Amino acid sequence: MNRLKKGDMVKIISGKDKGKEGKILMINPSKDQITVEGINLVSKCKKESKDSKGGIFQVPAPIPSSKLMLIIKSKPSKVKYVLHKGKKIREAKGQVK
Repeated sequence: MNRLKKGDMVKIISGKDKGKEGKILMINPSKDQITVEGINLVSKCKKESKDSKGGIFQVPAPIPSSKLMLIIKSKPSKVKYVLHKGKKIREAKGQVK
């Protein structure tokens, strides 16, 4: 079960972009991968067409969700769900240093 949602701010906890922060652009739950703005950039070649120029562009690639932590109140933290007046609410499980 993925506790992250599109638009959330996350911090990378491992890999080449460790320590960077960004906003979630897209989630692929079947592969358990998440695309984060400005993180894990790869070069893509694009042909020129009538509508757009061609060239080499930097595009964010998806990374496994296990390498991300949600940022709550400007600190990375684990997430838990709590029932409040019959609704499920996400909140920080414990602040991580």
